Amino acid sequence: MEIHRLFALTQRPVMVTLGGQGTYYVDGTATGQVPAQNVPVVNTIGAGDTHCGGIIAGLMAGLALPQAIKQANQLSAQVVGQENGSLS
Repeated sequence: MEIHRLFALTQRPVMVTLGGQGTYYVDGTATGQVPAQNVPVVNTIGAGDTHCGGIIAGLMAGLALPQAIKQANQLSAQVVGQENGSLS
């Protein structure tokens, strides 16, 4: 699988978003899939940026990678359920 090859090359966590199936990750000590929230998709604009920001914010707050991904999945689910790409 390509994600494992990317990890082998970088020795850094690698994540792949899978839309409605969640996010698959490899971090060197664990491999897993964090499920997505089941929400109706209205618009995907901003979902990827929100996901990245959610992971970064979670990691900066001290969350473990799976918990940061869970937070990111929840935030992007909020974004795709709206007509615009903002959480305001």
